[in-house]
Amino acid sequence: MTAAPAPVRPRRLPWGLLALAGLFAAIGAVCLFAPDLPRSLAGRAGNAPPPLGEPPVSFASLAGGDLPERDIAILPLGVGDVRTADDAVRIIPVQPAAPAAAPAGTPDEGRAGVLLAEAESAYTAMDWDRAASGASRIAPLRCSPELSTRAAGVARGAVALKQLFGALDARDALCRNWDTHPSLLRLSKDGRDDLVVPMASLDGPPVLDDPLGWFERQRAAGGEVCFLQKAGRDFIATCQKLTGGVLTRVDQQALAVQLSRQLDRSVARIGSDPELRNDPKAWYEAGKFAYRNRLDARVTALLDRAFRLDGELCRTIREGNAAALFGAMVAHLKQGNKVQAQNYLTSIDKRYRDTRTAELAHLYAAGRTAELVATVRAAAPPPPRPDPTAAPLPEDTLARARQLSDMGRRPYLKASGMEATDERNALYKDAWSLLRQAKATYAAWCTANPGDADAATELIEVNNMEAAVRKYITL
Repeated sequence: MTAAPAPVRPRRLPWGLLALAGLFAAIGAVCLFAPDLPRSLAGRAGNAPPPLGEPPVSFASLAGGDLPERDIAILPLGVGDVRTADDAVRIIPVQPAAPAAAPAGTPDEGRAGVLLAEAESAYTAMDWDRAASGASRIAPLRCSPELSTRAAGVARGAVALKQLFGALDARDALCRNWDTHPSLLRLSKDGRDDLVVPMASLDGPPVLDDPLGWFERQRAAGGEVCFLQKAGRDFIATCQKLTGGVLTRVDQQALAVQLSRQLDRSVARIGSDPELRNDPKAWYEAGKFAYRNRLDARVTALLDRAFRLDGELCRTIREGNAAALFGAMVAHLKQGNKVQAQNYLTSIDKRYRDTRTAELAHLYAAGRTAELVATVRAAAPPPPRPDPTAAPLPEDTLARARQLSDMGRRPYLKASGMEATDERNALYKDAWSLLRQAKATYAAWCTANPGDADAATELIEVNNMEAAVRKYITL
């Protein structure tokens, strides 16, 4: 689906670093070849970094020669496991509470119930200010602990999700798709179908009142018609005279049913995967899918679950988004695609320059990998010592890790240029499986060989590429 806010005109330490720190601090991740190795990664947060001041660097002069001359050790971030209390794993439905008899000593139970129902209704409707205001009015009332707890949850969640929408109201974040806009029309002409959204002017808003009739009247008048037209994955703004062809309304109700089923599959998979169901980013991506595709009744429950798993959800998502761009930069650099890699670094600077990921991306792009590794390791507790009783790793462990990394990168790059289809999703799933194996194998090697800085750097590369795949995969 295509994000609405950007039609193309003719024209303390963050979570990502924590995950990486965790990899160095508890580097005994699951290893394909050494099942007796430790099986967990962990880390702790610190203070946020100051804003960056250095400009983007050139990729043409990385230490070690031009990019095609070596396998560049690029340092991506990634996303570690997020563990939480069991009771945080449930989605708490935001439905009005059924009337019940007031418990003893709670004379305000009825009043509190009414206010909570209104607040939860506003919360579901994404009216954050009204939800927070209504829920906060319950705090001084003498009501049952259950109502007080629910009200406090709504108040906290409304503030957090309002912040989230404000910070991520950008392309590839919490914005609407034009593909599901209620004014979307299909123009059938000369054997092809085009999707268009009529606009009041080239820079104006979409026509909401009878878009089909408006479009036909504009054509009949003989003048130019302004509209957005889908081209590839974008909608392009244009004004032109149109003659011939047949205009019809897109059946958005049928599309909503299809998208809702897709979301059902995603939620079922997240809930059945022990890693994903405790990952706030997975629930955020599901909520984002619902919002972008106008499945509004389902947005709040999914984002609320993400927030309950991570009280600093906004920062986590911004760092994760930056890490995904970092991973894309890594993948393209390894292919020798310097221009595309520079574009990803520019995107990091434009949208996430205040993140620690941006700082690390610049260190990597400048070829300062030793400094990059040292920065990451400085944030971690002392790494565990190798277990002298553990069975030795196979001699080809490092070679196998590099092979898995290369194998995972290829389907990822292929999928990244495709529309959101089942074929693309299958490629992303293949890439994710291979990159996870590569990360575990690198972790096993680094545990046994803590002085191998090149392998440590390659582990960080894989971690960030996995973050990129994990962000865009249709769960």
